[in-house]
Amino acid sequence: MESEFLEVLKAFKSENVDIVEHVFSTSDDNLLDMIIDLSLAIRPDISQNNETKHSFVANSSLSGGGFPCDSVDCREQKLNELASFATLYSDKVFIQDPFEKILLREPSGLTENDRKNIMFGIFTYQKLYPLIEKGIVEFAQSTVSLCNHHFDTTAKDLHQKQLLVEDKIYKGLKDAFIAQCQFEINITKEDKQPFIKVTGPESLVEHGISYLHFNGNCTSNIQHILKSESLPYIMKDTEIYFSNIIERWMKPVVDDLFYQKWHATFHNTKLLTDNNTQIDIATTSINSEKHAHSASLYSNFQHFMPTIVNRPLNEIIDFRIKETDSFLVYRDKLDSLIRNSYGWSHTQIREMFEDELMPEINQINHKLKNWKSDLRTSSNEKLLLGFGAVAVGLVSGILPENITEIIVAVGGYSALENYNKSLKPDNEAKNNDLYFLWKMNK
Repeated sequence: MESEFLEVLKAFKSENVDIVEHVFSTSDDNLLDMIIDLSLAIRPDISQNNETKHSFVANSSLSGGGFPCDSVDCREQKLNELASFATLYSDKVFIQDPFEKILLREPSGLTENDRKNIMFGIFTYQKLYPLIEKGIVEFAQSTVSLCNHHFDTTAKDLHQKQLLVEDKIYKGLKDAFIAQCQFEINITKEDKQPFIKVTGPESLVEHGISYLHFNGNCTSNIQHILKSESLPYIMKDTEIYFSNIIERWMKPVVDDLFYQKWHATFHNTKLLTDNNTQIDIATTSINSEKHAHSASLYSNFQHFMPTIVNRPLNEIIDFRIKETDSFLVYRDKLDSLIRNSYGWSHTQIREMFEDELMPEINQINHKLKNWKSDLRTSSNEKLLLGFGAVAVGLVSGILPENITEIIVAVGGYSALENYNKSLKPDNEAKNNDLYFLWKMNK
């Protein structure tokens, strides 16, 4: 049965028109009608109980959003990180509705960037559909409907608490930007338009470099610098502090954290982010128990176990469902390692892989290698491999229908037992807590 989301797409576009062409060519009114229906189609069922310690709400970046980098390649990479984390660790991950911000703002004409974000929202749904279908990934709403009583007793109190920490968060971010980043004012060569280039650590500035183009809307102090200083001009700390230009990088981060905190409060989810700065803020200013760090897990899965991240999502999900007990044992092992010895930072997760997980995976492989070697040298195994039909069958994968009768006749029931073992070598690995991870990497 086709999902309601895909049915909406079909209903709004002509049969012979590509969805990309439709999004970028149809009228604003028609497109707005479509995204209203798409947003309703992905609205979560609030009656469901999602209260597990492995339920998360993702930040904008991991939800496929355009901040801090609007590149399609970067946005798809973040979705890959989200998918990997959701498949290999979580019970449920809520991602942000890609259409909600457009629908909630003041009515206006749709820009090309709006249409790009709508198209990427559709792509996000299609890419994550195997996880959405199984209920592992779900779209979240930023709005919560409350009666007057619960607004006064819950939402108002939460809002006041958020206001109290907002200044602290802004100050911490501003201090970090000023201490660790360089702000350079210059003008473009072609049309002489002013811009600011910011360089700094990737935990603050995506890819280590970012640009802010003013397009003629400069503040008075920036205009003064442009008129009186030679370019390029490196801004002084006091000029940065009082210019408010850092808002361009700080506000989306703060908005993201409060969006997640709001959802976490009402749905008992944990914060899921790919940015170390957000982790630090969440730890010091919001709630140290309400965060996780998917990028660290993902990058180390990718580095140490590339076979896993290159597998189709459906294949991993199907194996996770088939081997539910093994998955839960493996995840408990991860939880224990993170809780007892490590945190969620990239360095700590990498150390966990190097010191704890990979040696155990290698030990499984070593045991299996020895087990297979011992099996081959047994007298019954020699007899099996010496029997023409069986030897050819083991190589080609084609065996006669009465193979078990032949084996019993040649070598007895002990030979049949060894033969059955040789067809299922990974049974030896099932006793290990990391069997799920080992099997997915084969």
